[in-house]
Amino acid sequence: MYSIQESFYCQGNKLISLKGCPDIIRWSFNCNNNMLESLEFGLSIVGAKYECENNKLKNLKGAPDRLKSHFYCRRNNLITLEGGPNIINGNYNCANNNLINLIGAPKVVYGYFDCSYNHLKSLEGIPKFIGGDFYFVEKDNYVLHYSEKEIRSMCKIEGRVLFDDRF
Repeated sequence: MYSIQESFYCQGNKLISLKGCPDIIRWSFNCNNNMLESLEFGLSIVGAKYECENNKLKNLKGAPDRLKSHFYCRRNNLITLEGGPNIINGNYNCANNNLINLIGAPKVVYGYFDCSYNHLKSLEGIPKFIGGDFYFVEKDNYVLHYSEKEIRSMCKIEGRVLFDDRF
């Protein structure tokens, strides 16, 4: 087992695999801006933030199950959130993907949850608890009609429900 007691950054290296990455990182992991299609062979434990933005991911299989901080997977080709973390002690951002629902989203997010700019046809899979704000800006004039009351009936949200990009 390969472990690092600090953060590990491998962003912007045109990586196509996480093979050879550490198994455990004490702080943050950043593999943004690569060409990854999978998170397999990646980390089993990350002590803080996990960033895998702007890759070619279609799912989150291989991501850690639980994070002490934030998880950012925006700007990929995600069609599902399955395989991703179940509990996030910080923020979760899956904006700018190709999601049609939120199946596979974490059950608990203690920070904000942003699922803006997707192709959502339903909010099925929305977390059961969001400790911060819920961002839900729609993409390309596609309109998914939910009232704030309906959204709050599906999920306990301690912050605001934000529907447009003028937050």
